[in-house]
Amino acid sequence: LTGMAAILDKHGYRCFLARNMDVAQQAVETIAFDLILFSFSRDPLAAAEAAASLRQHQQSKDLPVLFLA
Repeated sequence: LTGMAAILDKHGYRCFLARNMDVAQQAVETIAFDLILFSFSRDPLAAAEAAASLRQHQQSKDLPVLFLA
């Protein structure tokens, strides 16, 4: 995800990287995002569960989610 964030930054997008679910949960409660990206190269089921968990928040319930392998 770091590489993807660098590319997006270069094109004017602001990126926030959360290395764990605690940080991600706090971020969706306080930051207005346009998109959530998940890397699931290690555990696709965990990424899907994490996305479902983040989408339970009012602020992120309608956000598009993109999964990267």
